[in-house]
Amino acid sequence: MNSRTEFAKLFQPTQIGRMKLKNRIVMPPMGTNMGTPDGEVTEDIVCYYRERAKGGVGLIIVETTCVDAPAGKTTAFQLAVSDDRFIPGLSRLADTIHEHGARAVLQLQHGGRGTKSSITGVQPVAPSAIPMPYGTQVGYEGEMPRELAVEEIKELVHKFARGAERAKRAGFDGVEIHSTGYYLVAQFIS
Repeated sequence: MNSRTEFAKLFQPTQIGRMKLKNRIVMPPMGTNMGTPDGEVTEDIVCYYRERAKGGVGLIIVETTCVDAPAGKTTAFQLAVSDDRFIPGLSRLADTIHEHGARAVLQLQHGGRGTKSSITGVQPVAPSAIPMPYGTQVGYEGEMPRELAVEEIKELVHKFARGAERAKRAGFDGVEIHSTGYYLVAQFIS
């Protein structure tokens, strides 16, 4: 028996809300660290996602993309969506994914206390001035974050909304808010 028969349901079209997918194969977000130091899309990252889309996947969720660069970046070459200047590169990325029949979703994030001042140039921020408990496991040495003020929290909510709006303008079919692991949204939940 071949895999198309054995896993027939996997290759059938489906729908998430109004977004139609050619099949049920989803590529989850995986950080490549292939953007520019400022967070721009590069030729390498376009090629990376082109090959995945050509492989036949129905939905690609593009890796963590920072809504508050550079303060919220967790890696030095992470993508950003914190300014309109990122739209042309993100649009090229979404178009490349669409060219091969896949849908494109952009994952939005802020690292919170999971950032590192050596990458961002600023002290990490968090819901409370408590270092990441497992920071040494991921190389962050439990750097002490600064507690966010209520007004800063409200502004970060707006930055996520503006990031989603920019993703839409760039041609993405949706967004995913990274709210697990050591990222800022998860820090509020914890």
